Amino acid sequence: MNKFESQHSSLTYKGLVCLSIAALYFMLGWSGIQLATINENSSPIWTASGLAIGAMILFGPWVAPAILLGAFLTNLTVNTPTAGLFTIAVGNTLEALVGSQLILWIAKKNFLKSYSEFFSVSLGAVFGSMVSATFGVVSLFYLGIVSSTDITYTWYTWWSGDAIGILLVLPLFMELYTKKLDPYNISYKKFISGVLVCFLMLLITYLVFVKGFNQAFSWALCPFFILAGLTLGRLVSRTILIIIAFAIVVLTTMGFGPFEYGNLNQNLIYSQSLLFSYAFSILFVRPFKTNFTVGPKFVLGNLIGWLTLFIITFMISNAERQQLKSDLNRMVDTALDSIIRTSNQYELLLSSSKAIFLLNPEITAQEWKEYIQSMQIGSRYDAINGLSVIRLVKKKDLQNFKAEMKRKGQPNFEIKPINPQYSEQFDDYLVIAYLEPEEQNEAAIGLDIGSDKNRRETAWKAKRLNETISTDPIYLVQDKLHRIGFTLVQPIMDKTGDFKGWVGAPVISTVFFSKALQPFQQVLRTKIKVKDQVIHVEDLDDQEHPFKQGEYTIKKTVTLYGQPHVFEFYPRAPFFIRNTGTAVALALLMNLFMLFIVSFLLEQVTFGQKAEALVNERTKELEVSKMQLIHSSKMASLGEMASGMAHEINNPLTIILGKIQVITLMLEDLEINHPGIYEEIHKIKTTTDRIGKIVKGLRTFSRGSYNDPFEFVPLERVVTETLDLCAEKFRATGIELKIEDIPPVSIICRPSQISQVLLNLFNNANDAIEGLEDKWIQLSFELIKDDRILIMVTDSGAGIPSDVAERIMEPFFTTKDVRRGTGLGLSIAKGIIEAHGGNIWLDMENPHTRFIIELKLKES
Repeated sequence: MNKFESQHSSLTYKGLVCLSIAALYFMLGWSGIQLATINENSSPIWTASGLAIGAMILFGPWVAPAILLGAFLTNLTVNTPTAGLFTIAVGNTLEALVGSQLILWIAKKNFLKSYSEFFSVSLGAVFGSMVSATFGVVSLFYLGIVSSTDITYTWYTWWSGDAIGILLVLPLFMELYTKKLDPYNISYKKFISGVLVCFLMLLITYLVFVKGFNQAFSWALCPFFILAGLTLGRLVSRTILIIIAFAIVVLTTMGFGPFEYGNLNQNLIYSQSLLFSYAFSILFVRPFKTNFTVGPKFVLGNLIGWLTLFIITFMISNAERQQLKSDLNRMVDTALDSIIRTSNQYELLLSSSKAIFLLNPEITAQEWKEYIQSMQIGSRYDAINGLSVIRLVKKKDLQNFKAEMKRKGQPNFEIKPINPQYSEQFDDYLVIAYLEPEEQNEAAIGLDIGSDKNRRETAWKAKRLNETISTDPIYLVQDKLHRIGFTLVQPIMDKTGDFKGWVGAPVISTVFFSKALQPFQQVLRTKIKVKDQVIHVEDLDDQEHPFKQGEYTIKKTVTLYGQPHVFEFYPRAPFFIRNTGTAVALALLMNLFMLFIVSFLLEQVTFGQKAEALVNERTKELEVSKMQLIHSSKMASLGEMASGMAHEINNPLTIILGKIQVITLMLEDLEINHPGIYEEIHKIKTTTDRIGKIVKGLRTFSRGSYNDPFEFVPLERVVTETLDLCAEKFRATGIELKIEDIPPVSIICRPSQISQVLLNLFNNANDAIEGLEDKWIQLSFELIKDDRILIMVTDSGAGIPSDVAERIMEPFFTTKDVRRGTGLGLSIAKGIIEAHGGNIWLDMENPHTRFIIELKLKES
């Protein structure tokens, strides 16, 4: 339980808190789902996990239903079966429970002192996120959403996404959780330094993630995060971490940044390494923060260390990029060789068909069909719709040509012009006489390709050069899907050079290039243009960015069949998975190593100062113990004196009270009813009772109580006995004492010690407001659930400066004159309250001076 919990235990309060957490979880979860690419549920950045664990730490496990509701509603936005929705939501909730309890356990054990927060948050992120990832991926596997081959990659994406979400968001929650231990303090000099640091951080972010500088520059942000924490404070620097992380994620999703690795999921996973380093740097601010002095050698050594780390990272990153480009170039050259080999095979097919025609110029339709069937074109050359024989026919010889076609097995042969108006200017036809397989090419038989400018020019160019030439991109007439392609034509000439016609083949572009590039499709994406017209592009899935010119885009021009083809190659994610990651992993490890080295050196440099400080601290503790012994001795003596005084004073007080009663009876017998006399008698009796209470309180307050057992005592009794000792003093000095209704509860305590603490706070308040015009002291109370109570002492002062507030609980620290204070009051009060299992702190958020005491109402 902590100070952030409200006193309200009603269902209304809890309901509002839970609804707020559920709504925030839904918003963060929905934004995380927008980054999911390998499936709808696995996100590489999941900040909702950090919110969930942070809420558990601040408010306690009772917010678990809010996390369960938020996770369930988040997964409702995607197409997940109901069973999966519930299981994933349970996994997210257990992640928050396991992570928060592990973090609090490690933090409270304080195993590694200043490193406790670093290790608690890091281990909580690593192990807590494993729970959610395992629950989620197992659910998706049994629901058939994730295949067995994708389990490992999906689990890693889920786990790393949750872990980085925790590391980004949770440090801010941890600072809120421990805020009372680290009051916010910033000087003008630190503010100027912090603004300069923030400017440099934004500049580096811009250069790396917008302008595309080498990724090594992004690692240079790590020491700047440490500087931001030391200059601006942990609260501000941890907020800056979240802002910069948000900017990096947004820019990465937009295609910017140093990581351009084929798909968004892979880019974000590589970006995680940066975010991990930034989070680690932020968590290391606490170990780096020290009041000891370090010399210029230490600062210079650290600068050289960070510079060396940057240079090494730069060199490794640059070498990896060059190796990537070299490997990519080799792969592209191999892919182009495959395309050329495929094109040669198709050209060889046309040459074989031409040879058949030359061997038998009078070949019939049936013979051509049998030849095509023997070639098994459909299975061996699946990009070709068929093989054709194209004849040059003069318009004056058209009837003779038709008769020839009927004689050779084409009884219904007719000329089919593509563009009749264009063909009118010529005195010949370029007619497809045969085209097999006929079943799928019937529409193209008899087609006059000479009636189309593109086809005619291609045919005559092939004849002129005596080479295989392709048309510009065209929509194939015989293709039922009307896909884009090109027609290959090769002239038929005998040994004497007599021209007999052409053999041709309509080729589907996407099939042709897909077949040639099939061995490379898992690692390369390809776009092919002919005369600025796209004839082939690899199918893109949702994971990949659209084609764009980038560092790893390779553009080459290759002439195929007389046409310049422009190829754009871009590597897919598997290429980068196989060939990258070394620089990122090494940079992350070196950065973490550098953080530990700097921290280790800091320990060594400040060892002597720490030893001296430890001696001073022990000396101060001895002085405190001595002063406490003297104080206890004085109080014991005072107690003995008070006991004797009580005996001596109580006897005359009893006589006075008896005489008052006698005088009252005598006045009644004499029938004297003068109101003034009775009023004065009442004042005497009241004053006598007050003297008795003061003596009784003095005896209780002054007796030694360090060995007394703890007991349940009504809070009202403790407060009343304390006020009996000081209320009249306040009235005499013109201080208004405001006492709120005292809750009817009992506290487990040593009553005299709690009275001592309250009296010390009252006396401090009295001294602080002595010279003010508006003088008042307020005692108020606030219940926390049913097991804790806050006792608040507030005065009309304007508060305590932050530099004083940081040291106010230290022994012998005082702002009073030499004769008015020793600086032990608050230190002793702190020790008493902590011995009672409670806390005492200065409320820096109150406009006045307020001290808060937190005590138990029942045994733990």
